[in-house]
Amino acid sequence: DCKKAWFDSGRKALSEKSIGYGDAAISQAISEEGQLYGKGAESIDDAVTKIQDKANRAIEEDKQ
Repeated sequence: DCKKAWFDSGRKALSEKSIGYGDAAISQAISEEGQLYGKGAESIDDAVTKIQDKANRAIEEDKQ
């Protein structure tokens, strides 16, 4: 269960850096949507869909 894992006090946060096309925008999308999910403002499905959409747009824009 994603929500259980998200709020697990024993969970370790790892700093991962996206590298490649759209890397800064992808990192920002993950942070923004993750915070909204964490606050309960959107479902995990909505958060993942929005991250994927933003990532795809960022990659396409960066390639041009």
